[in-house]
Amino acid sequence: MHRSKLSIIKFQNKYSIMTNDIRKFINIVEEDPEKLRSAITKRVEKIPDEEDLTDILKFTNKYGIKKDVEKFTTLRNYKGIVSNVFLEALANANLTDAEIKKFLKKLSTDGILDERKLLTPRKLHSYAELIDSEYRKTFDAIKVDIFEKISGKIGEKGDVGKGEYMLDIISPGINRRGAPGDLDIDGTKIELKAGQNGRLGPAGSQALVGRFSREYAPIIKQIDPEAEIPTDNSQIAEIFNPKLNMSAFSAFFGNDSKKVKLALKAMLEMHYPSVNVNSMVNKIVGPNGVINGTELKKQMLNTSFDVYKADKDFDGIIIMDSAVTGFLYVNSGDDVAAISDQLGVSFPSWTDTQGNCMKVTLSAGALKAAGQAAGILPTAKSKQSKVKDPSSVAVATHGVTGLKPTRSKSAPAAPTISAPRARR
Repeated sequence: MHRSKLSIIKFQNKYSIMTNDIRKFINIVEEDPEKLRSAITKRVEKIPDEEDLTDILKFTNKYGIKKDVEKFTTLRNYKGIVSNVFLEALANANLTDAEIKKFLKKLSTDGILDERKLLTPRKLHSYAELIDSEYRKTFDAIKVDIFEKISGKIGEKGDVGKGEYMLDIISPGINRRGAPGDLDIDGTKIELKAGQNGRLGPAGSQALVGRFSREYAPIIKQIDPEAEIPTDNSQIAEIFNPKLNMSAFSAFFGNDSKKVKLALKAMLEMHYPSVNVNSMVNKIVGPNGVINGTELKKQMLNTSFDVYKADKDFDGIIIMDSAVTGFLYVNSGDDVAAISDQLGVSFPSWTDTQGNCMKVTLSAGALKAAGQAAGILPTAKSKQSKVKDPSSVAVATHGVTGLKPTRSKSAPAAPTISAPRARR
């Protein structure tokens, strides 16, 4: 750690607690370890009360701490958790004192995130389009730590999802609403689906495990009395789990469109008991009982979003990845269906003990494309023609070469970063 970083932590002595490299600053022969440990502890206890941290992390009157329940973390201890994670991430980064001071000052005023651009429906933004470019280097150095470590049961009413406090901290226009999963962005109520655990579906939805033999198998027998229904879980999953390739499902019913539609309808009704699924089925099943897996994904995402929104009090959903490189906002089932090709999904399973929700993530391909569009990832190089002199080939073949002219791709334009609005 550079000595200049010590001013950020505001230690009045010469010791740093933020790395294991403490021996660089301590003569262990001359110092009493117990006295040193005591001095460091006192400094740690003072960190949450530093005036600049109080501004940066916006602790006052914002977090829904249950003050009447003693077992919950006190506000002071919670401040310690957040500030220690935040300062440790900064101290471990390869940043200058000036960069850190500039970053902290910006967070304590109007923030570094363009939250209005963030709420563009159906648009997958690279984080480079949303984070002020002047502060992106510092944000890059700490974002994963802040995303990963500030979550869980830390004084809130229940679990706090990853990423919620990170967004709260970097923008004055984003505030926690006091319940897990809830953010307020300029008056818009948002559910954040971050990392690998984003779920769409009714809250408290019933898991499918055990329901196949109890409920679905009898329906299959009504549709096709001659059917031999598997009892092995792996076979059940292979044939009957919803997925992009449903050829085994169709084949089980002899590719009979009527039987396939009846079986799919029964399955979807188990997922969405309050929804009329007839129109979904007609869009999904084509001639000869062929199921369009892409359409199945769209329809299930659309309906899962709508039933989830009907169950909960929010206006829209932000989906982000665990590496904090992309953000996608949707506020309707139609939105989710329209961008379904940018999402990786995990369909409900007959053997899953979890609720029958759709699990969604941003796909690697979509994130890469967004990064390339923002100019922070290289675009694919154009392929060079193996023909050294196409004109000579044209002469030899009377002008008919069959070669397409090669086009060199222009460098991507630098991203335009809208300045975040001033703190109100």
